Amino acid sequence: MFKNMIIDFYHNDVNEKLVVDELTAMMVFTVVEGKIYMTVYYIKATSTSIESHEVGPRIVMVPGRNKFGAEDMREEAMKVPQELVAPKKKKNVSKDMFGQTIGRVHAIGEDLEQLNKKIKLPKALRESKKEKKLSKK
Repeated sequence: MFKNMIIDFYHNDVNEKLVVDELTAMMVFTVVEGKIYMTVYYIKATSTSIESHEVGPRIVMVPGRNKFGAEDMREEAMKVPQELVAPKKKKNVSKDMFGQTIGRVHAIGEDLEQLNKKIKLPKALRESKKEKKLSKK
């Protein structure tokens, strides 16, 4: 729960990879015996090693509430209003000069020969062996 609160508060993107040369500061959160310690460090990267020095502030937080609200109430509080959600882009849909909606459908043509091979004809409609021999000649 605390991790979610910190991520929401600082609202930064989660990065899979970091460039160490570009890092200048680091915030460390540690939980010990119900207390949350926050420490800020300055980072200096050299060609052979990385050095960190505490620059402050140092904060000790003690949670005052040990019971949280119901899950459905939390979800309702975190719900984003529909007005703030960016509308989805409609692909392959446009309007002409008269205001009519035009849509494009990209479909691949079917091979009717393959389709014809898959259908099993009734015996009355099938070619007989004699007719097949005559058509081959």
